[in-house]
Amino acid sequence: MYISKYNVDVFNDLGELIIYNSKDGTLIGLIEQEDMQEYLKLKSLQKIGHKSDLINCLYEEGFILDEQEDMRNVFSELVAKREATDTLFISILPTEDCNFRCVYCFEHFKRGAMNQDIQSGTINFIKKTLEKFGYRHLHINWYGGEPLYSLNVIEKLSEELMEYCHKNKIEYSSSITTNGYLLNSKVFAKLCEYKVLNYTVTLDGIKEEHDKTRVLKNGGSTFDIIVKNLKNMKNSDIEFELQLRQNYSSSALEKLDSFLLYYNNEFADDHRFKNVDLRPIFEYNGYNEGNYEECIINHNKFEGLERASNYRLFNKKLKFYIQPGGIVCNASNPNYWMIGSDGKLMRCNIELDTEERNIVGQIFRDNYEIYVGKLSKWLDAGKEDKTCMSCIFSPNCQGAFCAQKRFDNEREGVKEQPCPDEKYNLASILKLVYKEIDYN
Repeated sequence: MYISKYNVDVFNDLGELIIYNSKDGTLIGLIEQEDMQEYLKLKSLQKIGHKSDLINCLYEEGFILDEQEDMRNVFSELVAKREATDTLFISILPTEDCNFRCVYCFEHFKRGAMNQDIQSGTINFIKKTLEKFGYRHLHINWYGGEPLYSLNVIEKLSEELMEYCHKNKIEYSSSITTNGYLLNSKVFAKLCEYKVLNYTVTLDGIKEEHDKTRVLKNGGSTFDIIVKNLKNMKNSDIEFELQLRQNYSSSALEKLDSFLLYYNNEFADDHRFKNVDLRPIFEYNGYNEGNYEECIINHNKFEGLERASNYRLFNKKLKFYIQPGGIVCNASNPNYWMIGSDGKLMRCNIELDTEERNIVGQIFRDNYEIYVGKLSKWLDAGKEDKTCMSCIFSPNCQGAFCAQKRFDNEREGVKEQPCPDEKYNLASILKLVYKEIDYN
């Protein structure tokens, strides 16, 4: 028997040994000193020739194997499994305009609401794609701009797609990324009718900090109305999930605990509000140029989440990140499409149409066109990267965590592979996931 090549171990703050296997996404903790010492000795053996209770347990969980893994074969098998999904994931921009003008936003608000022709073409494209590939689950994510700025588009597309899915026995689900300002009780109830049950809403700290960065077009404050809308959601009996996003600046970081205490007191007694994602404001490949005073350079992006865990607030996506394929960007998944309000078919939700390479097709009223050559570059990014294949973190990102960065590196003559922050902060992530499991 052999120790898996994909095992990672780290001690947490309580002195417990966390063992993680990236190939299977499994995680266990050893508490007894005797077990910890035995495992650390097993790591030094080329081959395990004896048995014990611990070895039997590790064998059952896939941390010890009969044969050593071939990392290239594992890589290829996991990529094939990821691409064999039965879910079609569509991100739709009902409008590319927004009622906010956040100081760090990378979008340019070039165009407004999706017109009737593109709406019809979008429905046609989704139906044809479902039929062609036999997907049994359709997930629609409403994105923007601010998607609620064009609620009528969401209503029309949702009604037609839900009716089609119902007739064809296709499971339908939906989510939305919204600034929350227009998410009043009436709109929330309407969205729930359309199975929008996953929400991402941003508060950039306490009112004083939030109203510096997330302002209306006219510069007006937004914190109070967003909080009011969140409290109305909390008062409902609908089973939904909200992820609270915070993009924190240097000044907001200093007051982060004040915000976490506030949010914990106001919302965290409700399980629907216990999912948080806190990240430093940073420059998106030049898109925030000119707003450097809001950006945080060379900062541990997981510090906010580590501090949130002290209030029993966790980013539930972290458990997904440590699963095979958990760090793969949607832009490299064949089952994913982003549809702009003008019908452009795109891959990266940061580049949008600022780079020609990101436009991989066009929707028209009665048909659509796919630019196969451009699309293939996004889907094939990293698949043949031998360095990625031999990496212990390869099951998670599969060489495709960010095709955009890979393309930029190639254009600039940089040979090294772009690796995700999660790889270099894996110890922090494992501690946070284990801490959440322990609390629950």
